Amino acid sequence: MENIHIIVQKESDVNPLKPLIEGSFETTELSTINASTLLLTMPLDVEGYDFEDIYPLWLNDIEESFKLLVLPNNAFDIIDSETLSNLLVELPPKVYYFTEILLHAVQHHPDVKQKLSKKISTLLSPTLVTTLLKLAENDMNMSIAAKRLYIHRNTMMYRTDQIEALTGIDPKAFEGLLIFYLLFKR
Repeated sequence: MENIHIIVQKESDVNPLKPLIEGSFETTELSTINASTLLLTMPLDVEGYDFEDIYPLWLNDIEESFKLLVLPNNAFDIIDSETLSNLLVELPPKVYYFTEILLHAVQHHPDVKQKLSKKISTLLSPTLVTTLLKLAENDMNMSIAAKRLYIHRNTMMYRTDQIEALTGIDPKAFEGLLIFYLLFKR
């Protein structure tokens, strides 16, 4: 079964929230990253979810400001929870998605960008990196990028699906492809 990870952060101690969160979700795991940050892991039953559909009602009842980061199942294959928590600290309260926080990291944190580039490079073959760059160079047009790579469009789709499965970043979405472009363009 696939899981979704949610990082919950607030300016003060999050420990008093644990019982409230545990009572609101069927969690498989609730752990503390640091004094102001919790990691909630829960099963994802429906593919293609929209987090707003499962947005916890209890947040509406609490007056404090929260930062939530929604992560795909394989997010921790490319970045650790402590780094994500540190990145969230400097952002305003709202719900963030994985690609938003990665794009912020790549644009504003050279050290995190370097780590991400190294980690993602180990997950993706040179062929997949070339596929990403060609897709970006051709304005996200799959057909033209496939022609320029001398492959069938279905092969191009298969490769982009592979990339998303390996990294949790969708290269068919603008933010996702921009992350890869900023990481790999020389």
